[in-house]
Amino acid sequence: MTPAHQTPETDNLMPTPESISLFHRAAPGQAGMALVMVLWFIVLLSVISFGLSSTGRSSAQMAGQLAGSSEARHHADAAMQLVLVNLLSASEAERLVGDGSVYRVLGPDADTHLILWDESGKIDINFASEELLQRLFSQLELSGDKSRQLAGAIADWRDDDDLVRLHGAESDDYLAAGLTYGPANDKFNNTRELAQVLGMEADILRAAEPYLTVYTSNSGINPEVAPLLVLLAASEADATTIENYVKTRQENFLAGLTPPSPPAIPRHFLATERGITFKLSALATGSRGVRAGQSMVFRLSREGSGHHLQTIRRWPYVEARELYESMERRQQ
Repeated sequence: MTPAHQTPETDNLMPTPESISLFHRAAPGQAGMALVMVLWFIVLLSVISFGLSSTGRSSAQMAGQLAGSSEARHHADAAMQLVLVNLLSASEAERLVGDGSVYRVLGPDADTHLILWDESGKIDINFASEELLQRLFSQLELSGDKSRQLAGAIADWRDDDDLVRLHGAESDDYLAAGLTYGPANDKFNNTRELAQVLGMEADILRAAEPYLTVYTSNSGINPEVAPLLVLLAASEADATTIENYVKTRQENFLAGLTPPSPPAIPRHFLATERGITFKLSALATGSRGVRAGQSMVFRLSREGSGHHLQTIRRWPYVEARELYESMERRQQ
């Protein structure tokens, strides 16, 4: 007799011992495969979690670096404005000297170092004579032949003809050296272009570049702001006399005294214009410990009773190495 709560249809739906055994019986290896899949899934979740965590940390570090760099750059800009105000409005006695001196602006949230160059103290590679260029390379301890070759090649690069100077280089010489280009027969746009001059090596350019410029249009130099190596190249005086002059020049400025008389320099090595074009570089370390710098080249011109400033070139991002090397050279 069929129980009241069961019908023939429900009887047919009741599991039989055979169906129960089939339901619980796993195929060979199926349980092991399931375990492997679970383990791989756990590993995948761990990798994703680690990746998200690393990405989060990297993003936070990048944001902190950007914020610190922006802060330091603003401090560098503020310090540069102080120098510009001095050059535009200070009296001659209080005006900063552009001889490569290192100035420091120390604030509550930043430490900024600045270097000011009056470009007239450097050698303009577009206008300097072969002789002056040769003497500079000799001061860098290059041989006489190498110094003459580089000076001649620079002169041939910037002139507008194809005539080869005694120690120069024109298109055929570049071709013979395996190069696919020749001299520009035009003025240099910047000192880095010297790297293309035949015979110019990277270490020579690195050593010479701090003493070279393209911004003055002077064939000579201004001894009142020229660095030691340039004075050694241009002057007829002995090294001791020149070194004493540079030392006294700096001491007199700090003491508020007039600069000493410069050492003997041939007339054709003297600049005709001075105190017009400057290069200013600043490197600031902000409260986050991040460093950032700026550089600019500008020209001062008299306008009525004051000065007018014209920016020639500006670099919003400057390598810290460049500034620190300049400071090290100055402090040696």
